[in-house]
Amino acid sequence: MHKATKITASPSKVSSLTVGKSQSIKLTLNKKADKKTTISVKSSNAKVAKVSKSSVTVKKGKKVSTAFKVTGKKAGNATITVSFTNSKGKKVSKKISVKVVNKAAADDTKTPTDDTKTPTEDTTVTEATATTTAEVASALANTKLTKLTIATEEAANIEIPAGDYSKVALVVNASKASVKNAGTFKSIQIDAIAANTWYEKAVGNVITVIAKIARIVAQKGSSIKSVTVAAAGTKAATDVVKIEAEAGSTVSTIDVARDGEMKTNRRREYLKLAFDKFEAKAEADHAETFIGYDGKNSIHYFSEDWVGRLMGVMDKSDEMYGRVKDCYDRMKS
Repeated sequence: MHKATKITASPSKVSSLTVGKSQSIKLTLNKKADKKTTISVKSSNAKVAKVSKSSVTVKKGKKVSTAFKVTGKKAGNATITVSFTNSKGKKVSKKISVKVVNKAAADDTKTPTDDTKTPTEDTTVTEATATTTAEVASALANTKLTKLTIATEEAANIEIPAGDYSKVALVVNASKASVKNAGTFKSIQIDAIAANTWYEKAVGNVITVIAKIARIVAQKGSSIKSVTVAAAGTKAATDVVKIEAEAGSTVSTIDVARDGEMKTNRRREYLKLAFDKFEAKAEADHAETFIGYDGKNSIHYFSEDWVGRLMGVMDKSDEMYGRVKDCYDRMKS
């Protein structure tokens, strides 16, 4: 008699996830997959606990899935449901309870139980979201980090410590916050910042400003390699971003992003959002090919074409690139 397929999760529950922190989770089947298996991942409340992927995969002949992350957005409870339909048409699912707590409520002294130990395969966290100075410092202490997002709606004062973070892309989305940066990053993108509140202390940063208006103060001893303004339209860069260079500091270039570059960026972000929905719909429809998907959904444009275009405008270092390429290779005619 064949064993019924079951899913286990590691960890099997997340009992104390701090707001702004992420927990990596891997799934394990109780028997080796007879074909590549795609497992749907859904959160019951993305405003409390947001998942990084809408699905993960288990390779043929393997038991352990690729990892996904759960990020605490605000205090509360949520349930992560993972599921797939087996070869007999039976739905197999597992629920993972998540409790998100504010920083003050987190139990930092808790030791992991057996079911919260890291799986044997790599579950390294490479991306993090922070809302306070302490969370920023904690995230940057991770030497495997590749992307840090500062996201808060509070009128906070956030300080980024000095250091070489040349492998980390920094994104700031904090419309009411003031930021003092002393670190050197792979790149800095300012999506939103409070007026008159970016203070640069580091040397060699390349800054892109998406925000409609901002002010950057290059403090004594700092050196900004370039500032590129993405939302200027017909305005001059200096009409959108006010640059103040104190004595003993330098700002090498200030420029407006080229129209072609901006169109490519917008197209890429649009297609990435569309791909998340496509992937979930293809899983729900059990569509194994682009042609099959298009036929079931009466698509007036070919999904194989636009997924291919998405691959063409993505950087291979993008965490999502592997998912897109894997889907394209699996479903193409």
